[in-house]
Amino acid sequence: QENIDFTIFSGDYETDVIADLVAGNADFGICTSDSIISARLAGQDIVALASIFRQSPMVVMAFADSGIVHPQDLVGKTVGVISTEFDNTWDAQFLAMLKNADVDPDSINYVYLEEYVGANDLLSGRMDAASAMYTTNEPLQAGLDGYEMSQIYYIDYGINFYTELLCATGNFVRQNPDLVQRFVRTTFEGYQYAIENPAEAVEISLPYDENMDPELQALTMQEQIPLID
Repeated sequence: QENIDFTIFSGDYETDVIADLVAGNADFGICTSDSIISARLAGQDIVALASIFRQSPMVVMAFADSGIVHPQDLVGKTVGVISTEFDNTWDAQFLAMLKNADVDPDSINYVYLEEYVGANDLLSGRMDAASAMYTTNEPLQAGLDGYEMSQIYYIDYGINFYTELLCATGNFVRQNPDLVQRFVRTTFEGYQYAIENPAEAVEISLPYDENMDPELQALTMQEQIPLID
């Protein structure tokens, strides 16, 4: 309907979307809010065009029988983090949640997260809880694997960062204002269609990544709907 011919590239935790945009390898990308701020502080002209999620999907995850249901329950426990330097948006949000809940970060032990697959890191016995999890991903996979999980939502403690932002370079936006408007419009029309037709949306998405699990994607789609709409 918008007469746009485009190619979708699937990414992962190692994908540097900002670098691809700056290098001209991509015209649009899905960025985190902190990556855009960092890029602009570094003199890179990156622009946020739209927010996909209205609510943050970030949670701390633990086994349901662990007794960990509030941030205060993490005192004296070992928590998995992306970096013990806390130098990234996910760990920064975790620390902010602890602050809002009046929990001393020094009262908790920290180890690196190694696997972002279901409950694998928790099953290793290295940690009691895993931070920086997405309620749309790891807890769902853990449930499919037969484990009952508890989740502490960052948003319940006032931490609601934009996690999925449609972005582009400022130069591309200035040179292609009509295309950018049409792309943003068609993106939201696509999300609206997906919300109204979640099963079909899963079927449409599967060919873009051969590693997708249809059952997990169906659960993910349902979990995303209240965060988006």
